[in-house]
Amino acid sequence: MIVQIPSKYELCLTYSWGPIDQGMCGHIFECIEYYFILKEHYSVCIFIPEPLSKKFIEDTVRDKYDFTEEETTDLFDNTIFGNHPKILKGSNVLLTDAGFGKMTNRHLLFDNIMAFPCADMSFKQMEGITVFQDDRMYGTDAKCTTHHYVKKILLDRYKTIGDSVIDTNLVYATKNARGLDESIYTELEQYPGNFLLLTNTEIKGILSDRYTQEEMPVKNLFEKFSTYIYTPVGKKYDCSPRFLVECKHYGKNVIFHNIDYWDVDHGLKWRVYDIEYDYDSLLLRSDDSIIELIGDIIG
Repeated sequence: MIVQIPSKYELCLTYSWGPIDQGMCGHIFECIEYYFILKEHYSVCIFIPEPLSKKFIEDTVRDKYDFTEEETTDLFDNTIFGNHPKILKGSNVLLTDAGFGKMTNRHLLFDNIMAFPCADMSFKQMEGITVFQDDRMYGTDAKCTTHHYVKKILLDRYKTIGDSVIDTNLVYATKNARGLDESIYTELEQYPGNFLLLTNTEIKGILSDRYTQEEMPVKNLFEKFSTYIYTPVGKKYDCSPRFLVECKHYGKNVIFHNIDYWDVDHGLKWRVYDIEYDYDSLLLRSDDSIIELIGDIIG
């Protein structure tokens, strides 16, 4: 299948697609949030390359942000849905995850290809693209053109939450994000309180009555826990974890459980550093430097 982005759009925001769908992931939120900043300067659309319905994404957006009805309508009027196209064509594209390694037999035919990296290092061997990267994480040895840039979050458009439960620990157990070993659930019971376990596949027979499971996405999630327990990632690399920033925004406690690879996971290391010492640098604002960086490329 070939998808042609209409010529009226100067810039397409999307993310990589491959054999395994990412689902409602942070990279979609990045597309949405950067859309709201960039649409004031360029004609922008979003392309969703996986079989996610408009209603599903719209419900998630309404739960997360305080967008007006007019803003929400505008967002989805400029969102294009596709299903694993072999070719995506248009003028200029920005991938929010630079997942070129997974896009085997898939082609981007654009005048300019730009990207935010996220763990996949294959971009370093590519020429003719531009990558907006955190040099602290990715270094400066890529063959492509790179610009130092820290990905940000549109926190000032997040909804205000109501009263939150107390003494409840949140644990991510979705297979695409964590895929926890079964032994960890007993191990986590060293922490006081109950546990809210986020899953996309029900876990049976091994959980104590301190655990409650909910399938993602969860409505009003940040009202349902007081502490987030950050558990180890199998690949020991978390490129720029949004959830930690969101926890800071909503005043949630964070426990780092058995994270013994800080010197390896520069994504986690520098995200935590910025949260503690340079929080304002993580806030996406209307005058963000990405506007000029993209403008210098697409004119």
